[in-house]
Amino acid sequence: MELKENIYPELIFVEEKEFDRNELFDFLTKKIGKLKKWDHKKLLDAINRREKKLTTGIGLNVAIPHARIEKWGNTVISCMRAKNIKNYPTMDNSPVQIVFLFISDRNNPCEHVNIISKISYIIAEDNNIEILKAAKTKNELYNSIIEMCETL
Repeated sequence: MELKENIYPELIFVEEKEFDRNELFDFLTKKIGKLKKWDHKKLLDAINRREKKLTTGIGLNVAIPHARIEKWGNTVISCMRAKNIKNYPTMDNSPVQIVFLFISDRNNPCEHVNIISKISYIIAEDNNIEILKAAKTKNELYNSIIEMCETL
């Protein structure tokens, strides 16, 4: 599974405004729901249930919220670069600015873990977080992510 195959340009966002974590989840699940023709409230509920277990704010200004849905099909990855996302706890108390939110099929747990691993690898590479934070347009953010996927 190639990570870049699951990243949709129409699910990449660069926002200069601040978001609350709940607003962020609502915004991204609506966009994913529209793309997949799926009830966004079910997606939002799944993301919130996962988030209650342990924050997906991993630190370094990055969060990777995710959920597994029964009969979902192909994994869908969204990314947002925002000025600041309020009320998003992180393991290092850094403010969240980069979010990779994804939904995968409940019956494919290996792919789910593989995606978390690949996103983690990308953000751990030198300067990648700074490159993502510096993106001014959604095309710039998308192209940067795809280029980073090439190193996997």
